[in-house]
Amino acid sequence: MVDETTDTVTETTEAVTPADAAVDTAAAPDAGGSEGAGDESTILGGDAEGAEGEASGEEADKGGDQAAAADGPPEAYELTAPEGMTLDEETLAEADPVFRELGLSNEAAQKLVPIAAKFGERIAANAAQSANQVILNEVIAQRKEWAETAKSDPEMGGAKWDETIELSAKALDALGYPKGSPFRSFLTDSGLGNHPEMIRAMRKIGGMVSEDGDFPRGDMGAPVPKSREEILYPNDVKASA
Repeated sequence: MVDETTDTVTETTEAVTPADAAVDTAAAPDAGGSEGAGDESTILGGDAEGAEGEASGEEADKGGDQAAAADGPPEAYELTAPEGMTLDEETLAEADPVFRELGLSNEAAQKLVPIAAKFGERIAANAAQSANQVILNEVIAQRKEWAETAKSDPEMGGAKWDETIELSAKALDALGYPKGSPFRSFLTDSGLGNHPEMIRAMRKIGGMVSEDGDFPRGDMGAPVPKSREEILYPNDVKASA
């Protein structure tokens, strides 16, 4: 009797065991699924959080785009010139595409205006200085050419040059333009004192002064008025003289 009871219990145990195993096996995937929930995205878990993350990223991108738009080129640049200066519209039109290519905001472009103005002033000053130097060089070269032409002239140059200088000085003195006078300074400053025709004219006048003592001199005083006796009795006055 004991053996039969034992066999019955054993069969019962074997019968129960597969069922329990089935239950355990069925429970195992649920447990595994719970553990996987932390590792994989789900509709109510990771995907939702991912959607929020994507939304936040899109908003951040939009904010960045708006900030970039605010700091980037405006629809039209509104720039003001430094005090005492004016902006050239044509130059601004040429600079506009450059500002945009560089991505400059209106504020950034405005900061360049004073620098560009100073740069332009320096360029203008240097150009003027260069132009003045060119003109000065041309004037010096012209004066030298005139002097060489006069010195080589057969009528007043060569062996006659010293005489030409002397006669020209006499002519200027006789005309009332002594050394140091404004007219002689003008001849020096303008360079006309080296012009062949000016020297030729002064030489001729100087020759006339030397040949004729009655040549009126520019430095002569006003004529002395005749006395009553000289007017009424000119012969008697001459005889007594």
